[in-house]
Amino acid sequence: MRCHHNVVGIVQQSEAWVYDSESCEPGPRAVNPGCPPVAASALVPALEAVLRDVADSGADRLVFGGDTVGYGAHPKECLDLVRRLGGESVFGNHDYYTVAFSRQPRRLREAGIDDDPVMGGIAHAVRELDVDAVEWLRVSPWMLRLDGPAVLAHASLHEPEEWYY
Repeated sequence: MRCHHNVVGIVQQSEAWVYDSESCEPGPRAVNPGCPPVAASALVPALEAVLRDVADSGADRLVFGGDTVGYGAHPKECLDLVRRLGGESVFGNHDYYTVAFSRQPRRLREAGIDDDPVMGGIAHAVRELDVDAVEWLRVSPWMLRLDGPAVLAHASLHEPEEWYY
């Protein structure tokens, strides 16, 4: 049985889930189980593939688990696509660093962009995004309440502004 009420499509990197608040099954279910891991963050072809899976699921709300930018070659294009689709997003650590370094781009060199591929991706996002895109990231919430009792955060519900590795 497939319901199409209160259904939320959740996108986080290469994975997509559907959460149905009125389903008998607890928690979200995978939309694309067994999909090979491909980072959709800032990679347009991967993001489009995951979004097709979510569209086919019947989701009527689209939310993103953060880190929309900071990984791949297409941060501007991915963020434009998310915004054009009306997607909501929680604030991820790569989003946070992109916003922070866009305010002080000289500090990127100190952060190790020459030696750290993560910082290199963030530096690329800082160069590519315009002021409106950075502002859209900046105002993203740490957590989003989904239908029913579900809450989405990038890393931790207890301390969503921290990223424990």
